[in-house]
Amino acid sequence: MFNLIKPVGDSVNIHGITDKFLINKPQFDKISNDLLSFIKGATLIIHNAPFDLGFLNNELKINGIDKKIEDICQIIDTLELSKEQRPGTMHNLDALCRRFGVDTSARTRHGALLDAQILAQVYLAMTGGQSILFQESSNIESQISDPAIIKNNIANKDNIKVIYANKKETDLHDNYFK
Repeated sequence: MFNLIKPVGDSVNIHGITDKFLINKPQFDKISNDLLSFIKGATLIIHNAPFDLGFLNNELKINGIDKKIEDICQIIDTLELSKEQRPGTMHNLDALCRRFGVDTSARTRHGALLDAQILAQVYLAMTGGQSILFQESSNIESQISDPAIIKNNIANKDNIKVIYANKKETDLHDNYFK
């Protein structure tokens, strides 16, 4: 009935992806080269990386691609990072969200996009990175160490191309974590 290699079966209860949803979606062998090109030289932040990489690398192997994800890009495993930072505590994504105060209320099922957004917030909190990136407002004042930078930019302002976000982009930005 469906044009699927294998039905999703009971895993629909975990991620909510149905056989019907997958009809006419490209199979992995059709997009694998695009994926590899997209991530080449990047840094992937993955929670429990060996689990996900095992599936991805197996699919690459099945499709005759003699590459592993970790050979073409850097991998940061937040599970291992958490174990190093706080040995003896819970390290699953839900525990890390509780530890760092990351809101998971929109997470009713396991979903790649939402989990990636949540993991980004967790990673930033874990590393002390730009944690204000996900806050709506902040009172941080700009700190410029070299006033010559401002003068140089003012002198060259006609050569600086400013590209403003269009309405669709600003709407996407405003609704990113709603």
